[in-house]
Amino acid sequence: MLQIQSTVELSSFPSLKFLLARLPFSFFKKGKKIEITNSLPRLEYVIDGIRVNTDKCYAFHQVTKWHSKTALIHPCFIHTIAFPLHLTLLLLPNFPFPLFGLIHIGNKITQYRPITINESLQFRCNFADLKPHPKGWEFSIEVRVYSSNELVWESLSTNLYTNTKAIDTPNNKKNKNYTPSSSGGSNYGAFQLESNIGRQFARCSGDYNPIHLNKWLAKLFGLKVQIAHGMWSKSWCISTLQLRHPSLFEKSFSVEVSFKRPLYLPNNINLFVKKSDAQLDSKLQFSIESQNLNCHLFGVLKVL
Repeated sequence: MLQIQSTVELSSFPSLKFLLARLPFSFFKKGKKIEITNSLPRLEYVIDGIRVNTDKCYAFHQVTKWHSKTALIHPCFIHTIAFPLHLTLLLLPNFPFPLFGLIHIGNKITQYRPITINESLQFRCNFADLKPHPKGWEFSIEVRVYSSNELVWESLSTNLYTNTKAIDTPNNKKNKNYTPSSSGGSNYGAFQLESNIGRQFARCSGDYNPIHLNKWLAKLFGLKVQIAHGMWSKSWCISTLQLRHPSLFEKSFSVEVSFKRPLYLPNNINLFVKKSDAQLDSKLQFSIESQNLNCHLFGVLKVL
């Protein structure tokens, strides 16, 4: 974990429109050849007194199929509130990587209790770590959320910078990550993904990465068509699990996912869930698979 050297207190979230306007200038900036001893900016952003935008929250719930009958916020909506802080870190002048080549490969959310829509929240955001990866460099962004000095939510978003020329270490090994299948799992639900789901999710999350918006923009970045947001996929999984196991989301829990393959749009997907009788109320393994049986996301939900 990186040692924080300085803290910047903000009175409000940075303007998302301003941050998005700066993105094109950072997509193709010259990357630096860094050594393992180098690190990311050791800066923490803090913002207090944040109230949930109810319109965006309800729109997020609609797009991600969250059907809670209470005022509880979807666990992933907190991630979207913090998104401008993610961008602010990535746009720092001393951040060593261009944004072109960054891939969101994993996300872990820990929620210590349900969060309601009328709470006042404090956000703290910083880089968490940096380490070599067989395909480049892997780093994380950490967010912690407090309500009345109580830690209620935290996340770790893991990103991969895919440029092997930037590697300066002889110890890289082949990635041996296991890719699961639906074997032994129950089908919890199917969903037909329309081609515009990326634009719908962008409007309520603020993530206007062009690879999610339409096929023409996606082709500029080397994809054949647009792909779904990884965080939409995770959010939909959580919403579907909540329908079957609502009591799990009233407890302290963590949900960790790995994004395995791009989910091209439009598409038809299924959620497969695997559990053991002994862990029925404490652990669920789940995966998103498309019609061609490709696994796009693999995750684990644990009650703490």
